[in-house]
Amino acid sequence: MLINFWGSVMPLGLLKVIEKNVLLGGLMSLGNIMIMLGFIICAVILLAVCWKDLFFLPAGDQVKGKKRAAAVFGNLGMILFLICGIVLFVYSF
Repeated sequence: MLINFWGSVMPLGLLKVIEKNVLLGGLMSLGNIMIMLGFIICAVILLAVCWKDLFFLPAGDQVKGKKRAAAVFGNLGMILFLICGIVLFVYSF
């Protein structure tokens, strides 16, 4: 959630700051990039530390045929994601 927030919502807010004060907006953009790099570094460290403990369970019942698209696009998470994406797209204009 943090990576998605810092990568999608924060830049929209930074655009408004940049319009008012280019120097402050540039510094805040640099800070945003540094935070994102920090997230990436933390993720790589956590992956390296926890690599031995990772395991993936075999897939259970698999959805086949036409039901696959309904399972992918018809669930609540995907519907909310698409709505939020459309709202952010419209808001960016």
